Amino acid sequence: MNSVSIVTPSYNQAQYIQETIESVQQQRYENLTHHVIDGGSNDGTIDILNEYDDIEWISEPDRGQSHAINKGFDRVNSDIVGWINSDDVYVFKRTIDDVVNAFKQTDADIVFGHALLIGPASELLRSHYIPRFNKKKLERICYIIQPSVFFRGYVVDENRLNEDREYSMDYEFWLDLAEQYDWYRLDRIISADRNHPDRKIIKHSEQSYNDTQALRNEREIDQDAMFFLKQTIDKISLRWYRVRMLPQLLRLYQIPRDEFAFNFVRPSLPSVLRTQLLQRKKQL
Repeated sequence: MNSVSIVTPSYNQAQYIQETIESVQQQRYENLTHHVIDGGSNDGTIDILNEYDDIEWISEPDRGQSHAINKGFDRVNSDIVGWINSDDVYVFKRTIDDVVNAFKQTDADIVFGHALLIGPASELLRSHYIPRFNKKKLERICYIIQPSVFFRGYVVDENRLNEDREYSMDYEFWLDLAEQYDWYRLDRIISADRNHPDRKIIKHSEQSYNDTQALRNEREIDQDAMFFLKQTIDKISLRWYRVRMLPQLLRLYQIPRDEFAFNFVRPSLPSVLRTQLLQRKKQL
């Protein structure tokens, strides 16, 4: 049985981290280890971590989120590795089984999939359909949802995040890995990405945007008229992807509650459909 390790960077997110931990604890896959790398939280996070005897964790000052993730990668020695932040969750109890099976059935180095967008109370906002991997598309738009990505162990052995990148560290990591490895899109919902007022890319949206632009400039990605035309087409296609995701979104309302790995709140279907089809992410 393939070994799987999950890395969670953490700092003062006691409001959410227990649900993150529980979404890992609820996985049916047996050969699974969870590593929480905390940066010295003082908000009750340590009390929560002390409740669990079967997770590996440390709490000490670090140099930020990327440093914590890299420290987690240094600690793992598994066939498959995932990274999930302390405010996100895995959606189903079968999620790790699905990911492991995808690795078994393909020669891919990296497996990624679809995601949900949830709110502070774990309420469904909408779903993200993630298209198949395309490096040129990735250069134009960061369409891959971070907690829905898993790596073979050697990928994280050979690569680390840029600790000087404050906001777009995952995007930079995807671009690095796009040059070296084979990616496989699993046509399943893997994770739920949480929106809340203190989320870094929401609270500091302008800085996040500027960081992404700086990254593209550093990579010398040619942002000419054709780039922006194709980027606009990509953004329009995201609207179509929302429609393509409707069958999986509707199935979420038919799945028994005990299949979910977290306390999933399903608002009225009409309200979710309006959000899915009409609202922009910035409005959520």
